[in-house]
Amino acid sequence: MPIQRNRRRGASLALVVSVLVVVSSACAPVPRPGSGNFTARVISNDGAYTVGVSRGVLTVRNGGSRRGADTRIIVTEAGSPGNSVCATIKPMPGGLTAYAQPGVALHVRTAGGRTTAITLTNNVLWGARWNWNVHYMDSGRRPTYALLGSISAPGFYRQSMRMPALPWRVCARTIGNSLQGKIWKSGTREPAWGDPNFGGSVTLPRGLATGGESGVFAGHLSPGQQLNFGEIGHY
Repeated sequence: MPIQRNRRRGASLALVVSVLVVVSSACAPVPRPGSGNFTARVISNDGAYTVGVSRGVLTVRNGGSRRGADTRIIVTEAGSPGNSVCATIKPMPGGLTAYAQPGVALHVRTAGGRTTAITLTNNVLWGARWNWNVHYMDSGRRPTYALLGSISAPGFYRQSMRMPALPWRVCARTIGNSLQGKIWKSGTREPAWGDPNFGGSVTLPRGLATGGESGVFAGHLSPGQQLNFGEIGHY
């Protein structure tokens, strides 16, 4: 099972892979079988993260670096479709605090050491986690991200409401030049695409939603902090 390492500006990102069981009862039809071949792709690097997969849980961790607050990475699986992904954001030590930012990524492509992607990520600015932002990520540009739009899921989490406990379930897909996303409490009934209580859509610039792979996004982890993902699947 290949282990791939990404290097950027002298820093390294280690990817340690055991076995990921790709199971997603919330995504229909049944997700495509996983290849077990994972790649960690760096969008911006402010400190070393480690990525490990064990017993169906993919963990991204800032292993004690004094830095890392501006690190953004995407972990994809070889052969995954670029236009759809679902993942569960699972409980982790310390909970979802500070600026720890989970999300998913579509149309992830790397060429000549440069990675681009369309991401749907939990908003961390001002603590407004009830919003989810759609960005175009490009590791070869500064800044490395451009905001394309936002969606919300007021039936799941809205302003003035206490943040729901993990696990959360998030799905994203592209159809034409539109990104659709939905977020709900894992273990409850999956909402329909287009249900305004649990998601929405963002129009994308033409030409972005093509090719690539899909996966999960993690960023802004404090030293010792981690994010856990499970039940990663694809339509």
